[in-house]
Amino acid sequence: MVSKELWGFLVLTLSYVSIFTLILGFFPPSLGLSFNYFIPKYRALKQNRKLKSFVKKSLLIRVIVGIIIILMSLFLYYSLTELFRINLNGYIHLFLILCPLILILDLYKTLNNVLRALNLFKVVFYLLLLQQFIYIGGLIVYFSFISLQTIELIAIINLLAYSVPLVVSIFNIIRIFKYKIKDTSEKKDSIKFVLKELVSYGSHLSIWSFLQGIFNQLRTQFIGIFEGEVAVLGFNISNNYNSVSFEAVASMSQPLTISFSELNIKESKDQIIKIYNISLHYSIYIILLISGALFFISDFFLVFVYGASYLEFSALLKWMILAIIFNVQATFFFSLLRASDKIKYILPINILTFGIKFFIFIIGLIVFDILGAIILGIFISNIIVFFIFLILNYVIFEIKMHYKKYLLQYLSFFIALIIVYLLDILILRDLRLLLSNSLKISIVEYLQIFSILIYLFLYSILNILFKVFSKMDINYLERLFSKNNYSHQLIRRGLSFIGKFFRE
Repeated sequence: MVSKELWGFLVLTLSYVSIFTLILGFFPPSLGLSFNYFIPKYRALKQNRKLKSFVKKSLLIRVIVGIIIILMSLFLYYSLTELFRINLNGYIHLFLILCPLILILDLYKTLNNVLRALNLFKVVFYLLLLQQFIYIGGLIVYFSFISLQTIELIAIINLLAYSVPLVVSIFNIIRIFKYKIKDTSEKKDSIKFVLKELVSYGSHLSIWSFLQGIFNQLRTQFIGIFEGEVAVLGFNISNNYNSVSFEAVASMSQPLTISFSELNIKESKDQIIKIYNISLHYSIYIILLISGALFFISDFFLVFVYGASYLEFSALLKWMILAIIFNVQATFFFSLLRASDKIKYILPINILTFGIKFFIFIIGLIVFDILGAIILGIFISNIIVFFIFLILNYVIFEIKMHYKKYLLQYLSFFIALIIVYLLDILILRDLRLLLSNSLKISIVEYLQIFSILIYLFLYSILNILFKVFSKMDINYLERLFSKNNYSHQLIRRGLSFIGKFFRE
């Protein structure tokens, strides 16, 4: 059995790999996010030939630089072995196994942005499912059927989890460019012009991405220094578990950037503000719905994937879930900022917010422990930053936010969560234990199905009682699902029924 300490060494190795991936993100700067701006722009202008040329030349530059970065990382590995040994001890060879991820991980994320910019969000979602299936499925097979368990095999599973979706993504994009996007007659841009455009737009974003990435990796490294490898593992598991909520937030961010980019070209400011407010309103509702379910299924996830001994990380997972619900506002703000001519504000704003988060996180880590760092440095700091972005929305974009609605949504979430949590302690936990003993299946004890169902019901009822949504909101949603296919008709019927419970 692989110990938690060995898992910690793997996480720290992946952290080193991520640092080199961040460096790659500068050449050319923030390529993935730049695609979300330039691809919709070329599509709006009906310049498909330029679009194809832009994507191909950009990716060629990234691959060449990626190979150089990998070679540079290997040179540093052999030159500074003792530096790597500080946190990795006798497992520095894990870096050799995982160093291809520097390019693989970057290309996987970059190509996902190409697919999103082409409005192929379903494909990105399926690729995420494939990546998670390979990773979690690989771990289940590994723990269930392989007798000789080593940390090196888990490193290979990590490598495969990104390599296979990358190959699928490459074939998808080749097929789309060859058969779906028809060439137009305009002249292609030179590679020099493409690079100039990327640097002009992406330089601000690359510094933002680098700060965001280095902030995440510094947290991991500091946890390793102050709390050890086991705490690093717990932090990593909680981050991975919360990737569901994070991807839900990100999946809303990318379409918004694309839509805002197109609307900015058409100078439709009123429409942008309307879409921004309504989308944020419904996104908060969905994120809180998902996060509540994840909160109550977290123990089952730990036992099912890792084993009962990993329940010591239960509190970390739950607090991380509570922390991420306050990230929605920041995601929407940066979506609009990336699509506007105010991109220059992205750096000072990030220095401010990352500074606040990192300072509070380090205080929590030094004074308390890893849990204190998450509560103070992630949960509390995310709340502070949430209010900062509410203010910035008005100062920079003159958007008047629906403060009362947001407050009532979060109030509904916490009331429902606390009630169900108390019910679980008083009644539902004993009921699960009784069911587990009757079925003679121990894992049923951690499957909080009743808690999840009661939470979903209570949260929805509270939103209705607090009149968070209006009849006008429901009517607006019905207009969005205007097609005559079966799924849209079904959604319209459901919305029409729900609308009967809301005020005018």
